[in-house]
Amino acid sequence: MQNPDSGVLSTLLAWVPTEFRIWLILLIIVTLILIVILFRHEIGVLLQRISNIAYDKDKGFSLIFGENLKQAQQQKNQNANLTQGDRAGTRPQETNRPSLSSRDLVLEAWGSLKQVIYDVAVAQKIPLTTATRPLEALNRLLNANIIGMAQHEHIELLYGIGKQVADSTNFPSKGDAASYHELVYDVLDWMMCNAFSIKFNESPKISRKTQVGDDIFPSPSLGKPAAQLRGISGPKKGKQFHLDKEVFTIGANPENDLVISGDSFISGSHVYLRYDKGYIMLSDLHSRNGTFLNGTRLKDAPMIVKVGDRIVVGNSTFELI
Repeated sequence: MQNPDSGVLSTLLAWVPTEFRIWLILLIIVTLILIVILFRHEIGVLLQRISNIAYDKDKGFSLIFGENLKQAQQQKNQNANLTQGDRAGTRPQETNRPSLSSRDLVLEAWGSLKQVIYDVAVAQKIPLTTATRPLEALNRLLNANIIGMAQHEHIELLYGIGKQVADSTNFPSKGDAASYHELVYDVLDWMMCNAFSIKFNESPKISRKTQVGDDIFPSPSLGKPAAQLRGISGPKKGKQFHLDKEVFTIGANPENDLVISGDSFISGSHVYLRYDKGYIMLSDLHSRNGTFLNGTRLKDAPMIVKVGDRIVVGNSTFELI
C-alpha cells in the first residue's frame, strides 16, 4: 500500500521540471533549517510540553516547580535584606512532620504567606476590602513603602509558586516542598520583625465613642498579664491563658502563643489580640472561617474586647477574664 505522504510529494514534484527538482528539495530543506534556527526557543518549549505529557504528571510538575524554586533561592542569595531579622532557633520544624504530604506542606506555607500580607496591610491601616486579592494588597504595601522592591519581587514569586500547587493536583518532591517552606518562613520572619514593628510601636488613637464600658487593662509583661482567656468550649475548655505580651496570636501553627490543633476550621495564623494603651484589640488574620466576637464576625477593622466578652475561633470559645 502506497504511503499517502509519498503520493503527495510525488504529485508535487510531477509539476516541477526534472532539472529543478533537486533545487526544490534543497530549498525545502534550507527553509526548514532556517525555521528551526529562528524559532528554536518556541520549538524547544513546545517539545518540552509535549514530552511532559509522556512523563508521570508529578515528575513533570516537579521539574517546573524546581526551576521556579531555584529562582527564588537565587533572589534570596543575592539580597541579604530579604531575611534580615530572621528569628533563628524559634521557627517550628514543620518539615519534620511525617503526616504532611509535600503538597500540604507547600499549601500550608502558601496560606501563611497570604495571611501575613493581609495582616501587615491591616496593621498599617492600608485600605482593603473583601475583594482585595493578596497581590493587590502586596502592591499597596510596596506603594506605602512598607516593603521594598526586592521584598515585593521575592514575595510575588513565592506566592506564584504556591499558587501553582494550589491550582493543580500535582505533588512536588518532598525536598522541594521543604525548601519552599523554608523560603516562605524566612519571609514571614522578616515581616514579623520589620513590617509589623511600625504599627505595633505606633499605636493608633482609639475613639472614645466606640468604647463600651470602662475596662482599662494594665500593661502586660512576663508574669504580669493584662488579662486572661478562659476556654469555654472546644479542646481548650477549662484552661486559662495569660495575655502577658502586647501581641498574643492564636492559630493552628506551632509558633502561635495559643496553639489549637486538630480543628480544620482554624487557620495556621487565625487571629491575634493586641494591647493598646489600656485596651485589648482583636484582629482576624483573614482566616478561612473567620473570628466572632459576641456573635459578630470580625471584618478588617480591629474590635475592642471587654471583660466577659466571648471570642469564637473554629470550634472553640474563649472568654476574656
